Amino acid sequence: MPDPADSSTDLALWHDYLRQLKAFFPFSSTDGSRIYAAPLTAVGISIGISIDQSIVNNDIFRVGDCLLPHDSPIFLPGLSYSKRLLRYLEAVKIAEGNQDEVHTVALEKANKHLVARTDEFLAARRTAYATWEIDPERSTLTFDEWAAQFYPPYEILRSQKDAASQLAYQASEDYYGPQANDLWQDKTNIGYAFGSKLKLPFNMPTSTVQVTTADVVEKRKPEIKPEDIVYEPKYVIDSTFTTLTQNWVLNAKNGRNKPFKITFAASRDSKSSTKAFDDLGFSKIAFQENVAPRLPLFTAEISVPSKDKALKNIEVGVGDGDAKGQSEVKVTIEASDAAVFSITPHQSWDIPNITQLYKLRPDAPEELFDPLVLVNFVLLGYQVAVTIETDETLFKQIDSGLSKVKSSKGSATLLGLKVKAESDTNIVGVDQINRNSETRVISIPPRDSAQLTLLGLMGKNLGKAERAASGASSLNTETR
Repeated sequence: MPDPADSSTDLALWHDYLRQLKAFFPFSSTDGSRIYAAPLTAVGISIGISIDQSIVNNDIFRVGDCLLPHDSPIFLPGLSYSKRLLRYLEAVKIAEGNQDEVHTVALEKANKHLVARTDEFLAARRTAYATWEIDPERSTLTFDEWAAQFYPPYEILRSQKDAASQLAYQASEDYYGPQANDLWQDKTNIGYAFGSKLKLPFNMPTSTVQVTTADVVEKRKPEIKPEDIVYEPKYVIDSTFTTLTQNWVLNAKNGRNKPFKITFAASRDSKSSTKAFDDLGFSKIAFQENVAPRLPLFTAEISVPSKDKALKNIEVGVGDGDAKGQSEVKVTIEASDAAVFSITPHQSWDIPNITQLYKLRPDAPEELFDPLVLVNFVLLGYQVAVTIETDETLFKQIDSGLSKVKSSKGSATLLGLKVKAESDTNIVGVDQINRNSETRVISIPPRDSAQLTLLGLMGKNLGKAERAASGASSLNTETR
């Protein structure tokens, strides 16, 4: 792993990259927003008129449900936000209620009273509805309007049922604690989101069936079998997403798209400090643990036929360029079109203020006390291409490394992009990378018309959990 001092030039390249991305987002330094760069093969979203919604749902879920690192501006798919909420709720401590004999009797009495008033109301509703159906003037009034005018017992019993419900709610709070009902409801809602069957609006059907370029361009519909469907917590993407991205596909060849382009650079003389990322929303970053391993411009693991060492690691950074003169790396990312879309958990199960609502048990797992940073905007591009301009020394090192990856069937990263000898859905193949020794330019042309590429993200810090006092209690939902 490189030393922070040796990585400052690579850090400067990524910092410039992040600043370019920041311009596309509704970023504010005062509301907990943070900007993230995404390695361009990290994750994508399938598009196309004929693509089944369950496939699109799966991709939206994979992006939206990622819990963003609170101490690294470089995004990689990781922990699940919805599963984190589920684990959080299981570790919550709330203030204890009063479960003495008096409150036990009061709760039982309130619940029995609620059952009785509910039964009476339902019986009255059935009688009232049957009478409304045979009333010759019912076509001019809704059932509720008719009942309010012509069937007073219905309204009276409804009021009594509502009052009994409020009394039962209060008795439950007194017995279990002031937050017990809310916690029980939150656990129930997120339980629905993780159900094995469709439960609207809490979850949505998803499928991992692969989409090909032919499916998109030729408007073919991939076959989805019942066993291909899995239900996941529902996420909602910007309402303009479907229409806008389908137009990108249709307009890709007629020049009607709005080309996207950003350029960023760094040289041997460029320096960036880990403390300088406050302009992107980070008060500090965990350099050695999360950032340094992903910084180098190029890394490779080369298979070596040796009994002593199976792999040879290669690492090339911006600072490894020509020692004489001005050595610079310039990167250009282009797309046929690109846009920022909002993406949010559905409000039926989400608890955005969970760290303010509930405190955790003193013995809760330590990772639950880490700040929660949730994706709220994504920058997606269609037909994305990358061009890297280097000096002669850097070009030769990267070119040689790529050739060795190809011949030894090794692996590499280029500005965070995964590279292998042969390509697949999420991996760039060495043969897909154009290398021009005369201009010292390395370029990756658009490689997939079936998916949008995730270019960057904006997340929002939802805060950090507090530890509850030891006297608080847990809520066992199974007894409710």
